[in-house]
Amino acid sequence: DQAVTDLLRRAIHIEPAVEVLYRRLMASLRDAGERAEALAVYSRCRDAIIAAFGVPPSPETEAIFRELSGR
Repeated sequence: DQAVTDLLRRAIHIEPAVEVLYRRLMASLRDAGERAEALAVYSRCRDAIIAAFGVPPSPETEAIFRELSGR
């Protein structure tokens, strides 16, 4: 749903270190068939989480990434 995707993008802009928002956006984009964009969101998520907390994204986020990337 485009409205959900837009809302999640705005929320990430406001709170760029909230990983669950990225995860939900990745899933929304996946469901919309926008795999490449979902993978780009993962990259932004990874960078934001590492910058904010010094750790990689959670196993839940990594699982969505693996699904999207075919790994």
